[in-house]
Order: sequence, then structure tokens, then C-alpha cells
Amino acid sequence: MVLSSAIFSALIVIPAYAATTGIAEDDLAGRGVQIEQRFLQSGASIVTTVEGQTCAVSRRIEIESSRYVRADGQVLPFDRIIRSIGSSVQVVDGARADDRGIRIQAKYSPDEAKPMMMSVAEQRFDLSGMLEPSTDSFWITGAAAEAVKAAFANAALVTLQGNSRDTGNLVTDTVPSPDLAALASCMADLPSVSAAALENQISLQFTAKPTAATVATLEEMRTCGMKPTDQPLHLGRIQRTTGFFAQTDKVFVTFDDRGAVDQVYVPGIFDAELQGEDAGSAHISRAADGNVPSDRNLTRGCIGAQEIRVCHRVDSGGAHILQACPDLLPDTLADGGVAYGDPAQGDGSYTRLANLGNGDGTGGVLGGGATGACWISAEVAMTAVIVQLSRTQMTSTAMTTALHQFLSLQRVGY
Repeated sequence: MVLSSAIFSALIVIPAYAATTGIAEDDLAGRGVQIEQRFLQSGASIVTTVEGQTCAVSRRIEIESSRYVRADGQVLPFDRIIRSIGSSVQVVDGARADDRGIRIQAKYSPDEAKPMMMSVAEQRFDLSGMLEPSTDSFWITGAAAEAVKAAFANAALVTLQGNSRDTGNLVTDTVPSPDLAALASCMADLPSVSAAALENQISLQFTAKPTAATVATLEEMRTCGMKPTDQPLHLGRIQRTTGFFAQTDKVFVTFDDRGAVDQVYVPGIFDAELQGEDAGSAHISRAADGNVPSDRNLTRGCIGAQEIRVCHRVDSGGAHILQACPDLLPDTLADGGVAYGDPAQGDGSYTRLANLGNGDGTGGVLGGGATGACWISAEVAMTAVIVQLSRTQMTSTAMTTALHQFLSLQRVGY
């Protein structure tokens, strides 16, 4: 069966929007906050700051499954919503009481004049006093945090509801449970972990290989949000960051024909382009380097807010390391960022796998931070389908699921 790449036509340009507050000018020169984050095999991370060490586990809020209702009662389909894939929940634990809590990065700014409610099983909590200065995240402590953790442990439903101050839309998110067992294991090991030497230089250390085994599936690519590419997307794993906090240990990487790193993308917060060279540019979310797990979140921002020159090397263990070069780029980006362009204006063979950015499709901003959408060619999409099928039993159900995903990519919506 031959499927035409024409079904992948898409007609949208999603700019890298940035709305930022509360970050020092010095942070624009490749310097973030004094933080070191080390990911464990479990997916939990040990975070070291000037205050000490904490453990954190994260999980993405599936914003494509959230409910968006206009003031007139009209339910908006997700095709009309553009919102950051940095939307996530973190459970943080540490030795100090101040280190324990739950952060929800809503990535839209709720209207403080209207209710901001969290439903936990049969209980409801008013979160108006827990909205952080960033205006797009909540730091939840006390009885509310304990109720949420109990609900997570019992697989009970947790939802967050608020009205966007920018659009008036009523947003209802289901808040998923991060891996609490991984958090407990991290806390058990924490006393024996030596504290890292702190630095505020932005760096990213990760593992990734250009092999068939690491090609991302279509489902994984729905959450990528990186810039246009004709190369297969490979899923790698973050080992360590400095200068900023990553809400995930996943990293998407493309390689050129020589096997050299081309693009590196941490969903919603870090986007580097090397084009096979030893140095290139990276856009970094200001919210990422303002997000210290146990500190009040001051920064509202996104990819496009800060651009630095990064250098690339491979260490003796085969890990890739990206860090700010000594000769940093002279220019930094102001609010508004840079649009990535529209590959669909060419041969129409690109598609968008996720409406993940910052706005509501009508020109109004929903809030938080944004990324460019994920565009891939029909060939890359078909490769992902083949990879997905190769990793499952070749049943009619598996074939139907993969074909449905392939065909559903034509859905544009506006």
C-alpha cells in the first residue's frame, strides 16, 4: 500500500514566543542559576543548590487531553490550543521542610480574580495563595500537598482548574502522578551522595546514538516540539545539567549523514542546533534557569528567550556535553523570540505532530512558555511507523494503531 506524503500537508507557523520577568541581565550570557542536576536510572534526579540537596521526580501534563472552554461555553478542540510542553508536575523531597512540596508548571497564567481550584479525590483546595511570582506555576505545600501525594499513591484523580488571564478560557488539567517509588529510592540514597561543586554555567550532558534502536516512535515524537528536520529523531537520555533544571530526562537528537550531532532538543526548555559542527547556537528557556525545585519560581519564559553559543564535545565515556562557549554570542533575544519558519510552504511534505506552543490559535496568548511545533517529513514519519511496528508483535491491532497514527497526522484544525 502506497500512502502519499500529501496527507502530511500543514499550514501553520508557530513562532517561538517569549514572555519573561524576573531574570538578571547577567543570566543572558550563558549563565543560569547555581544548580546541578543528576538524573538517576530510575528517572528521578538529585538536585544540588546552595541550600543543599533534594530529590525530584517529574511527569508531563498531557495538555492534549486537557479541557479548554471559552467564556461563552464553547469547548475548544486541542487544534485551537497552543501551549508549552513544559507543562508538568514535580514532586520534590529533601531533608528540610522547606524542600518538600509539589510544583505544577501550568504554563499559562491563571486569572487571580477567579477561582484556582485543585480537586483531589473528594477534596477541593483553593490554590490562590500558592501561585508563584512567575504567575504560571504553583508551589503546593502543607495539607494540599499531602492530599495530592496520597492521591498519587492510590491512583486517585487529581485535577487543576483555572481561567487564563490572557484569553479567559477555563482550563482543566488532569495532573498525573510522577514515579513516587523512584523518589523514595532517591531519598534513601541521598545521604550517601556527595554534594556536587556548584556552578551557574549552562551545560547539558546526555547519551544518544544514531541507531535504529533509538529512533523515536510517533507517540514519543508527539511530545518533542523541536524545529523542522528531515533526519530521523533519536531519543536520548540526560545524565546531568548545570545552570538550569530539566523537567524530563528525555532529549531528542538528530544526526547528520556522518553521524555527527545536528540538533538537540529537551522538550520545552533547551533547543540547540550544531549542524554537525563542534559549536552552534542554543535557545534556552528563561523559566528553566529560574526553576529551582525548592525555591519560589520567579520566571515566566520559554524557548527563544535566551540565545547562547554552545560548544560540543564527547567525553571518554561516550556522553555528549554541550556547554556555553567562552566566546558567547553577542546578541540575546528580547521578548518575542524568533520564528522558526514554515517548511510547509515548500513541497507541503511536512506535518506537525503536536500543537505545543503558546497561544490559542486565534492570536490570543494562553500563557506560559512556548516552543516551535514539531515538523517532520513524510519519510521520517513513515520511518517512525516502521520502527514502532518492528518493536511490537505484527498483529492486526498493531498495524491498525500505527496506520491510524500515520493518517491522523493530516488533521490540521484551522
